[in-house]
Amino acid sequence: MVVFDQYCRKHQIEYSLCGGTRLGAVRHGGFIPWDNDVDIEMVRKEYERLRQCMLEDVPEFKISDFLYEKKIILEGQESSYIDLFILDPAPDNKCGRWWKKSRLLFIQGMLHENPPKNKKNKEIMIFLWVTYLIGKPFQKEKLRGVYERVSRESEHCNTKQLTTYNTGYKLMCTYDAELIEAGYQDILFCGRKMRIFKSCKKMLEKQYGDYMKWPDDKDRHPAHQRHENITEKKI
Repeated sequence: MVVFDQYCRKHQIEYSLCGGTRLGAVRHGGFIPWDNDVDIEMVRKEYERLRQCMLEDVPEFKISDFLYEKKIILEGQESSYIDLFILDPAPDNKCGRWWKKSRLLFIQGMLHENPPKNKKNKEIMIFLWVTYLIGKPFQKEKLRGVYERVSRESEHCNTKQLTTYNTGYKLMCTYDAELIEAGYQDILFCGRKMRIFKSCKKMLEKQYGDYMKWPDDKDRHPAHQRHENITEKKI
């Protein structure tokens, strides 16, 4: 995270801590004690600037694809990474947002390379099996291209909302564009300055409700499993 932050500051590229990392920065001044990953987000424009800079000034890290997600990996440290979420325009009406998410969820199922595991919800299992079988004949790289094109729909429209689409359904959090447009600021994270949206507290309220309240002891555990066999696509 330090290496990534230094590179972004060098090239005047903006990013923000997000998810549990944003919550940890505001509530704990660093990692949530039981958390095991780092999350950041970037608006599409800043992400494209990052990609361009990485072509001209090769950093110590790379950006790799895992299904529909993106990971920032430090060279020589493949077992550790940062989850990178990209904020793209979202349709202003509910039907438009539902239709866009539904198409992306369908492509997510097509991107899976292994058969879906048993789920308690039979409808979800049927959906996963159908999309998995439909996706088998297709090249994964082409599917990722389609996924990105759908994610970027409406980027030239003056929409009032942004959503992180390169993640699972429950983490596709939608924010009012004005919260993003309010800009960025520094925040101390484990004693180091990192970047965060100025509207971070409003974002935390939207995502977690009373975010300053600690969860019960039984819920204090890492929320994510670490992924293996990440498909590397160095940018």
